[in-house]
Amino acid sequence: MSSHIFKRKLLSVAVLSACGMTQNAIAADASSEKLMTAPIVVTATRVEQNSFDVPASIDVVDSAQIHDQQLQTNLSESLARIPGITVANRQNYAQDLQISSRGFGARAPFGVKGIRIIVDDIPATMPDGQGQGATIPLGSTDHIEILRGPFSALYGNGAGGVLQAFTEDGKGSPTLSTNFAVGSYGTTREELKASGKEGTVSYLVDSSWFGTDGYRNHSKTDRNQANAKIVWEINDSTKIKLSANSYYQAAEDPLGLTLEQLAYNPTMAGGGTNPSGTTPSSITFNSRKTINYNQAGLVLDKDINENNSFKVITYYGTRKVLQIQSFNPLGVVDLDRDFGGINLRYNYSTDIEGQKLKITGGLDFDKSNENRKAFDNNNGTPSTAALRNEDDSVYNLDPYVQANLQLGSDWEVTGGLRHNNVNFKLQDNLNPLGANSNSGSVSYSKTTPSIGVVFHATPTINLYANAGKGFETPTFAEISYSLNSNGTVNTTKSTLSLKPAESTTYEIGTKAFIADNSRLNVAFFTTKVTNEIAAANNSGGKVAYQNIPETERNGLEVSLDTNWTNSLKTYLAYTYLDATVSQTYSKKVSGSPQTINSGNQIPGISKNSLYGEIQWSYDPIGFSTAVEANWRSKYYATDINDASSLAKSFVAANIRAGFNQKINNWGLSEFVRVNNIFDRNYVGSVIVNDSNSRFFEPAPGRNWLLGASASYQF
Repeated sequence: MSSHIFKRKLLSVAVLSACGMTQNAIAADASSEKLMTAPIVVTATRVEQNSFDVPASIDVVDSAQIHDQQLQTNLSESLARIPGITVANRQNYAQDLQISSRGFGARAPFGVKGIRIIVDDIPATMPDGQGQGATIPLGSTDHIEILRGPFSALYGNGAGGVLQAFTEDGKGSPTLSTNFAVGSYGTTREELKASGKEGTVSYLVDSSWFGTDGYRNHSKTDRNQANAKIVWEINDSTKIKLSANSYYQAAEDPLGLTLEQLAYNPTMAGGGTNPSGTTPSSITFNSRKTINYNQAGLVLDKDINENNSFKVITYYGTRKVLQIQSFNPLGVVDLDRDFGGINLRYNYSTDIEGQKLKITGGLDFDKSNENRKAFDNNNGTPSTAALRNEDDSVYNLDPYVQANLQLGSDWEVTGGLRHNNVNFKLQDNLNPLGANSNSGSVSYSKTTPSIGVVFHATPTINLYANAGKGFETPTFAEISYSLNSNGTVNTTKSTLSLKPAESTTYEIGTKAFIADNSRLNVAFFTTKVTNEIAAANNSGGKVAYQNIPETERNGLEVSLDTNWTNSLKTYLAYTYLDATVSQTYSKKVSGSPQTINSGNQIPGISKNSLYGEIQWSYDPIGFSTAVEANWRSKYYATDINDASSLAKSFVAANIRAGFNQKINNWGLSEFVRVNNIFDRNYVGSVIVNDSNSRFFEPAPGRNWLLGASASYQF
């Protein structure tokens, strides 16, 4: 569908929907004494604002949705309910979850790209745009805000979306809690947490261990995670927050499967092309990854007076990675990174002829230094001599400004600008000079504007529109390898020729309270991207990238949250995303030319997805239960959309139930959940453009989880 036709349909549907809802909402408002409220958020405007009044798509996942009757290990547990967001659980902890926002990030072979991750104001995404969702301490996370659309660009490079997590604040007298869960495939999680508040100081300390043998062969994982936070309210106008977290994980890498292997045995380890009769290369080379991550940060909040305040954020961390891959040469990667930064923010508010004006200005400086070595893999053992040895650095220095102006009682305008400066430098320690040297530098610069407007049609209906530009540089992972002339991956040579991807997005939507028990959000958007960075060839985890001319995303997001009674609740979230190549281009893959036609679906992205949940509780005995269902339409793993890369449509359903008790100072809970209750066989995630056709990472069949927790407040 062309973009101008989509925009006309988009506008007409939005207006008609809004008119119909306005009549219903006015009638409901006249007869109802209470109204549901929307959560307060800070992600879109950087100051507290009711999400109902934000001219952007933003959702909040609350504490109950993160913790109740959940494993509390994977973001896929709680973010599946958010329209526009896809969180693919690879069942491969060596590569982390694959998270995409409106299709941005769907191509990432590992980790999170295209989405900025922030935890307690501290960036968890590197200056080059690469992040890792697993470092978020879900056991002590209070809530998560998810922003989609143009305002994400105000957070910097690679911001196709923003995921901001806020951990719990200690409250009241000291509380000690523990929880334990055990499930299929040798899965176990243990957690111990202490929190409280003494005078003006609150504290939280949380430590957890997670282990699993994995659904697939050669997918064992062992993870230790800790999080600590101290908040000191020095006086009514000054607050200091100190946080620290650590994350250690050792995980086997089972690789992806071919279509034939997937049909033969989805639990098998990947590598090779035969479903049986040969030892997979993941076993021969003992493919695996070890991550050791530590970070600390300090945040100062200061209110100068009722109209002026500022925030200072500073942080430092280290990340070490040893990855053993299933091939030679250069099958071992050893990364040693330190990173840090300082972010300054100033807030000013005033009245202009009775209209409220809020202005936020800031400057973000973030830097990462990394020593990168590569070795041969001698059947699971690294070679002695390094075949690549580089010191790589990247930093950004980005000023920004945002403003929100109230125009009468019915209109609000929000806008902003960010000037992105991202600078890469590579130093080849083995071959510092010459034609084969990887030494070099490249800088990227772009100003990204965003603007949005809200019309308060009634007290229960808001209409909004926004527009903006985005900017995404390549990451270090994307410039680490280059393409040979025949389209194969050159594992010894980096590339500095990639261009940044640039996007333009338009969005309109409505947010409405229906009667006194339902909240409805609807958003239509269209995005054009030039020079999108795409995997040209993926060979055993070594990926070379290229820019592709132009892509387009047209989408619809709908969510409906209803409290039918105090005991019965339902939730629905639907996403339509038509993500296609809009200009034909060619490339070579292992010497063979390929033509990617205009209209081809961008790999890793489904056109349709639907999440539904029904909850029922009976408070007299502390019982609650819920049924969850997730439908995702078919999608491809290659640019050419060939049949061998097709991941079929699926529907998966889960059921959970549990009890809560409060006995004097004790709080107790027990739960059971069964995932994939109908034992469907389906693909949970794909590896885009894998040159060996090992595209598929299967989801597990029917599996179970039992858990219990206890807390004591002194």
